[in-house]
This record gives sequence, C-alpha cells and structure tokens, in this order.
Amino acid sequence: EYAYAYVSIGDVKVKLNDLEGALTAYTKAIEIDSEYMYAYQERGKTYTKLKQYNAAINDYNKMIEIDPRSKFAYALRGDAKYEIEDTQGAIVDYNKAIDLDPVFAYAYANIGDVKANLNDLEGAIAAYTKAIEIDHEYEYVYGERGKIYIELEEYNAAIDDFSQAIQINPKSEFAFNMRGIARFNLKDYKAASSDYTKAISINPANEYNYQRRASVSYVIEDYQAALDDINKAISINPSIGIFYNARADIKMELGDNDGAISDYSKAAELGKGND
Repeated sequence: EYAYAYVSIGDVKVKLNDLEGALTAYTKAIEIDSEYMYAYQERGKTYTKLKQYNAAINDYNKMIEIDPRSKFAYALRGDAKYEIEDTQGAIVDYNKAIDLDPVFAYAYANIGDVKANLNDLEGAIAAYTKAIEIDHEYEYVYGERGKIYIELEEYNAAIDDFSQAIQINPKSEFAFNMRGIARFNLKDYKAASSDYTKAISINPANEYNYQRRASVSYVIEDYQAALDDINKAISINPSIGIFYNARADIKMELGDNDGAISDYSKAAELGKGND
C-alpha cells in the first residue's frame, strides 16, 4: 500500500510536469517493492521525457526480467532505443511485442516510424497499414501514412488518409494543413484554400497556416488576398525569410517595386537559415 501511494504521488507529479519529483516518488515505490512493474514503467517513461534514455532502457530491462511476456516493456524499450538511434534494436523490440500480441497496433505504428526514418517508405506504409487494419480509429497513423503518400506524390491516397484523420478528429490542424498541401499539388486550389482556412480557425496563431493560404491566392492571382495573408504571417513571426520573399513576389505583381526590393533585401538579411 505504501508503494502504491508513492506511485500515485509520481503520477500527480508527472501531470504537474515535476519530472524530477516524479522520479523521486517512483524510485521510493521501487525501494519498497522491487518488483513493482508499473513503477518501473512510469519511471522509465519519465526518464524518456527527460531524455535519459539509457536509464529508461534499464527500467524496461527490469520489467522484462520480472515479466518476460510484457509487450509494453518491449515496446517502450523500443521507443527508447529509437531515441538513441539504435533503430535495429528498436525494430527487434517492436517485433517481440508483436510476437507477444499480434494485434498490438502501437508496435506496428512505431515500426512504421522507424522505417520512415530509414527512408524505407514502402516498409513504413506496410507497417502503418497493418496498424490501421487493427485499429481503424488510429488518427496518428493515418497522418503519418498520409505524409508518406505526399512524399511519393500519391496525392489522392494522401487526401483519403487525412480525410479519415479529420473524421476521427475534426480539430486536427495538422490533418487540414496536410490535406491542403495534397490538394494544392493536385491544383484543386479552392479545396486547398478551404483546408488552410479551417486550419487557421483551429489555430490562428500558426503563421504557416496563413503562408500556405497566401500561396494559393498567389497562384490563382488574387494578389490582395495573398498580401493580406502573408502580412498576417509576418506579423506573427517576423523572422522567417521565405515570408518576405513571398511578399516581395506579391508586391511585384501589384506593381509595388520599391516594396518588393525592400522585402527581398529583408529576406537576404535574414538568410536561408530561417527558410
């Protein structure tokens, strides 16, 4: 009971973002009960949040020692290994988790992440697809698979995935933005602009939402609308060089040559490092 109390304190500390305090509480629980699986799990996750990945791996090793059939221990250890760039070790752990539970969607999703990072795009799609077959409501996976479809220029497939993500979470700024990008690439400018407008309504503080919508307005030659949006983007974040380049292009179309020169100069001053 005392160990449980310390674990409960640790959980509260995590919610309050007092990660060091959480570590202290979980460690106290483990000192009382050296086989407290949940305490090792949560301490390991806390170490991961603190980027102390080797310490996290040690906790997950202990979990596996206590219960060699814990799919969560293998999956979490895979996450930590991935963070230290032990990608093959991560895949081995995710596959072990799947061996223990063949319908463990989380493990398939993480294999997809690793394969995407290794630029094995087809392998990533296969893993993400398996995760979706297991869990049809896995919003994150639709988003990640959709990103790969965009990279492969399979824009209709990407739109399908982002639309599914939006159906699951109608407040997903990310999904609206990415669907807008796919639609823009298909030259469906009206639909792309609509998606960017929705993203703006969800998060009006994201400067890139306005920049993307400005790009649509520029392509369809609605230069004043493009100018309004890029001005808004710059007002939110005046340190992005590509915004000034975009505004300079718009000003050239509007006949404001002096303004365009000023913006091109500002973009050069900021440099490509801010692009």
